[in-house]
This record gives sequence, C-alpha cells and structure tokens, in this order.
Amino acid sequence: MKCILCESHIKHTFEHPTLKTIFHQCETCGVIFKDASYFPSLDMEKARYEEHNNDINQEGYVQFLTRFIDEGIKPFLKEGTLLDFGSGPNPVLAVLLRRLGYKISCYDPFYHQKLNEDTSYDMITATEVVEHFHDPMKEFKWIDEHVKQKGYISLMTLFYPKENAKFLNWYYQRDLSHVVFYSPETWMWLAHTLGWEIIYSDDYRIVVFKKN
Repeated sequence: MKCILCESHIKHTFEHPTLKTIFHQCETCGVIFKDASYFPSLDMEKARYEEHNNDINQEGYVQFLTRFIDEGIKPFLKEGTLLDFGSGPNPVLAVLLRRLGYKISCYDPFYHQKLNEDTSYDMITATEVVEHFHDPMKEFKWIDEHVKQKGYISLMTLFYPKENAKFLNWYYQRDLSHVVFYSPETWMWLAHTLGWEIIYSDDYRIVVFKKN
C-alpha cells in the first residue's frame, strides 16, 4: 500500500469502530486518507455535491467566504488574475472577488469545465476542494503548473485533529465525498516537494503558499 500523496509505504492503517471505514495514515507526509474502496463514484460525488445549497443570498456562506478572502487572498494579492479551482455550481467566491475588482476564472470538473490550459494565474484558490481529491499529487502539480512564478496558492480545508478519538468523531471524515485529510506537516511536505513557501496558516483550515 502506497500513500495517496507522496507514494511512501503505508505502515499505519486503522478502522473506524462504528462506520467501519478503513483509513491509512502516512508517516512521511502526514496525510490521512480513506481506503480506495470507500471512494465515491463520479455520480455519487456529483449527487453529494448537489446537496449543497450555497449561493450569494446565504448570509452565513458569504461570511464564511469573506473570512477566507480577508485572510487568504487580500493580504497577498491586491489585484491580478485568479482561478477558483473547484468553484461548484454557484461560484459565490468569484462573485465576491469580482466585486472587489479581481479578475477571476472558474473551473469545476462538473460545472465549469472550459479552461485554457495555456493560461497561468497570479493566484489559484481551492475552497473546500482538496479533501475531495482522489489523486491529490496530480491535482497539486496541475495547480503548480498554472500559477505564475511568485504567485500564490490559497487553500481552505479543515486540518484533521491529531487525537485519534477526536478524528473518529470528526464530522468532516464522515462525508462520503471527503477522502483525504491534511495536517500542518502535510503542508510543509507539499511546500518542500513543489518548491512552495508557506506564507500564512491559521493552523485550522486556511493555508497560503507562494511559488518560489
């Protein structure tokens, strides 16, 4: 068994005591991921996706994304081009950023598939996306190839709790479409591997990299 992210040999596997989901934890990059037998099909993932009712009229969701903008975008990029990677059916983040004067494009494997492969961006964002990656290194390498030199990668995903009991009770891992979970150690490994620099983290759900 190899790690889903770094391809190191997996030595630690555990089973959820009630859900019976099998997880693997990597000692090299720190990532935890579900066994591939628990990965949803594309149809299952899209059906789960469409259960989300996030739109510009939902005040709570707008506040949620506004915090991300205030912490993960505005301090680093005052203007320029952005790509919202995994924008969903209603790209609320794009609406909010356009109001602030940013030029933003959207990509989503289900809803916004048109993308110029030759374009690079000043910043690529992925909010509540990377936990869905079935092949995370492939996706992170794509992001790396499409962000400009000295550009930024801003991610939002809950970092997993370190205590085993808390992880087993953690709601995030119960979502059938969430298959891979990250820690600060994972972000350090990823930065070292791809030549990125961590320039901000709230140690909870937001991490920002600079491509050097």
